[in-house]
Amino acid sequence: MKRILTVLVALILVLSCFAACDKGSDAEAESSRPFTTQPANQLEYTLNSDGNGYTVTGIGTYTSTDLIIDTYNGLPITEIGFEAFKGTGITSVTLGDSVTKVANQAFSGCRSLKSITIGTGITNMGYFSFDGCAALTDVYYNGTIESWCNISFGDAGNPMWLNAKFNLKNASGGYDVITKLAIPETVTEIKDYAFEGFDSLTSIAIPDTVMSIGKSAFKGCAGITSIAIPTSVTEISVHAFKGCEKLESATFLNTENWVRGRSGNTISIQSSELQKPKTAAEYLTKTFVEDSWQVKK
Repeated sequence: MKRILTVLVALILVLSCFAACDKGSDAEAESSRPFTTQPANQLEYTLNSDGNGYTVTGIGTYTSTDLIIDTYNGLPITEIGFEAFKGTGITSVTLGDSVTKVANQAFSGCRSLKSITIGTGITNMGYFSFDGCAALTDVYYNGTIESWCNISFGDAGNPMWLNAKFNLKNASGGYDVITKLAIPETVTEIKDYAFEGFDSLTSIAIPDTVMSIGKSAFKGCAGITSIAIPTSVTEISVHAFKGCEKLESATFLNTENWVRGRSGNTISIQSSELQKPKTAAEYLTKTFVEDSWQVKK
């Protein structure tokens, strides 16, 4: 009987030892597993298909309200992704020169956003990129008026559409608020929404190299009082001068063969009426503001 008890006790001890060893192995294996959580205070990125840059895709674990978007992992950040910061509480944004594109709705609904600094590389700002950014008061641009004219904007994609101040970088490295705009002679078209909301402007000079003025191009430029349309301009898109409330004089250097309307359903605009600067201004801003204009060929 004693011999049987001794054997049983020995078996229990052996089994206990095995159980303890197994638990130790499990604990060791658990402790050696790598953590997969995202680092603190970091935006979300995806590597571009060419492997030469990144796109910012979301706020991630970033907690600061000031964004500086330039490089990541030693590579340039080239794009701000679709809805990347939509509805977040950011207050300022700085886009480095490597950023070329801001996708649709990227900053939509950022109600606390007050200022944005835009680098020289930007070429495209998508639809509704800044929709609902009611607190945005200052736009700083590091490029030139010529390069600004080359940017493609979607509706509510120009941060100026909310009537912010346009601050252009000067030779000293500071910024000047632009009140007088002279379109460079290298520009052949004024694109859609290009100067929408520039309510600080008091004058605009369009050179005779410009052939078309895009949709809502000067919409909301409430400070301008006069404009001259050179003979080179043969197209003026819908809403181009909508909201230019103080515009009292529009001088057409060519008053012949202008028609208004859409999709081939056009009506002639009398040359004798366009020869009257006050009447022409009223046509552009109120009477025919919903129509596209063109010179009939």
